[in-house]
Amino acid sequence: MYLKNNFAMNLPFDSKLNQIVLTLPKELHSTDKKVFSKMIKQFMKEMGIEAYGYVIQDRHSKDPLSKKYVHAHCLTLNVKEQDGYLIQNDYYFDLDDMRSIWKKVIRDNLDYEVSGYVNLYSEYASIMSEPQKVRHILRYVYRYSVEDLFNVQIRNKSINYLEKGHFKNLKQEVYDLLNAKKSNFVWCGLLSSSKRKHLTSLMEMPQRFWQNLKYYEKEIERRSKECRDCGMQLEDKPFEVSKYNGDNEPELFKPPKVSA
Repeated sequence: MYLKNNFAMNLPFDSKLNQIVLTLPKELHSTDKKVFSKMIKQFMKEMGIEAYGYVIQDRHSKDPLSKKYVHAHCLTLNVKEQDGYLIQNDYYFDLDDMRSIWKKVIRDNLDYEVSGYVNLYSEYASIMSEPQKVRHILRYVYRYSVEDLFNVQIRNKSINYLEKGHFKNLKQEVYDLLNAKKSNFVWCGLLSSSKRKHLTSLMEMPQRFWQNLKYYEKEIERRSKECRDCGMQLEDKPFEVSKYNGDNEPELFKPPKVSA
């Protein structure tokens, strides 16, 4: 709703949400997050992307209890500024060009020359016509690592962490995973909070009409207290709880006696 109401419904072109996953070679998985953040911003600048956000994660979704695996999920919108207006930007990118630019960024910041293939993923969806796909992308970006652990161990059964000898201290590993601080998603460029006034002016949209995430948090809380079917307010205590006395059993229907 945030992307739909603030962008898709206020732009004269089809708004696309693009997810780009940036990864590093195995030798660089321990890269400092501050350095990696700088690399993401350089990549976006060289790609000509002006509206984006990113989250840096350090656990692999298919093996959440493995060693550190620094990578980033970036969300971009196909908008850019030109002559005082917000116009359509690219959303479909050539993967070969993207990999070439990402290799350059790695070389510039980590002094490491990637030979051959570098892992990079890109997908996009229309905010208006593909809402389910958009929600899937957002759900993946905002997920917790404990969800990955559940999928691996219980749902998909791809790894059995309970096998003897797999970990010296499995209990501690799981505890660290559950208590790990979740990485924050950071909006950048035209989507940063510091440029909100400028962004709304480019869209010729009064700033008071902009609906931030806090608004939707309150809206979700309000809707949770309403009936989905009729919209009426739900009772705070939908039923009473009391001691069972055994006197509320339904009376069985008995047909009347027929006289002879």
